[in-house]
Amino acid sequence: ILVRQADVIVADELVDRSISDLAPAGCKFIEMGKRGGKADSVPQEDINTVLVAECKKGHRVARLKGGDPLVFGRVWPEIEALNAAGCQYDVIPGVTSALSAPAAVGIPITHKELSRHFVVVSCHKPDELDFADLSKIDTIVILMGTRTLPIITSRLQEAGLTPSLPVAIIQWAGRPEQRVFVGTLDTIVKQTQGETLSPAIVVIGKVAALAKV
Repeated sequence: ILVRQADVIVADELVDRSISDLAPAGCKFIEMGKRGGKADSVPQEDINTVLVAECKKGHRVARLKGGDPLVFGRVWPEIEALNAAGCQYDVIPGVTSALSAPAAVGIPITHKELSRHFVVVSCHKPDELDFADLSKIDTIVILMGTRTLPIITSRLQEAGLTPSLPVAIIQWAGRPEQRVFVGTLDTIVKQTQGETLSPAIVVIGKVAALAKV
């Protein structure tokens, strides 16, 4: 409904472009992709500026993000910019890929015997994480971790996790191009060597072995 009423759509890189087919005639579609590690990502300040500028023109703006905007969605700087400019807005909750991707391939993030607790982390900067603490959690769900996968698997084994602990990688979850890789802490890096994995969710824990490949 929001897209069909929008004057302007400002879309993140991972938003399916076919959604523009739902927009009314004359709606302006602005691509403002921002992904960690990509040199051509749009600076956050530029995104904030566009949102405020379109608001000041009196336009109804739909800012589209993948998953839940408040879970690693970089939405807070945009909210601050809109607040500072006196722009009215609503935040529409979504379903984070940290939950939807495992569900898409049959992985139960919680399980009575196999996963009594789970954690969701970003591994864009693994040196900022405490792997000793992570190793105590039954299931670890990782976003932005495919580029640092060798570091992640090595650090978790150093922290005491068994090399045979299952690992699942779900790429493009829920889309026609979805791919699933299942291995273990000591095999998954070799299994995916040479593959372009991003965007993907990594699930580490006994429940990862339940993925439907």
